[in-house]
Amino acid sequence: MLVKLKLGNVSKMPGKSWGISAKLCGAGGRLHKVAGSICADCYALKGFYLMSSVERAHAERLDAYNADPVAWVDAMVDAISRTREPRFRWFDSGDLQSVAMLADICRVARLTPEKRHWLPTKEYGFVRRYIADGGTIPPNLVVRLSGFFVDQPVPEAIAARTDGVEVSGSHHGAPLDGYAECPAYKQDGTAQCAECDLCWRRDTRPSYGVH
Repeated sequence: MLVKLKLGNVSKMPGKSWGISAKLCGAGGRLHKVAGSICADCYALKGFYLMSSVERAHAERLDAYNADPVAWVDAMVDAISRTREPRFRWFDSGDLQSVAMLADICRVARLTPEKRHWLPTKEYGFVRRYIADGGTIPPNLVVRLSGFFVDQPVPEAIAARTDGVEVSGSHHGAPLDGYAECPAYKQDGTAQCAECDLCWRRDTRPSYGVH
């Protein structure tokens, strides 16, 4: 078993997170080159995320996974179980690298039933293949397919409900129809999640304001 894994901290959010370099995003990497896409001005490709210490931590996390996924699952279960906050976020930076990685994250969630997991992703293909191969999403994990373009919802053909799989979008003005507006930027001007658990719920479609 891996002795220790360092989890991330996102100042806006409660609890811990696990992320890797956004430079390794597949769908996001392609969208980064497309004007008007949500990834065109990616927050995880600038500022704090370019610090050498952060880039090193991202690399170490992915190296640990690639070196031994089975041991990684055990180590993640141990690390997440030690956190006090019941909510956990996957990929505050970066995205799924494979169907196998999604399967391993599902194993971590199943082994930490006392925690609520949220995994936003633009890797629709990995999610579809995981489900098509008989994979299931544990009840304490919500996998959110993130919209590609601001002010455009995820197409309904893609957003069709699969247990544990939901969607999210983004907007400039009013939130998308049928989506619930993320209140972070309206909570005392702090851009904090505070007690809001919108992202971790299976019965909602959050729409995030672009500022």
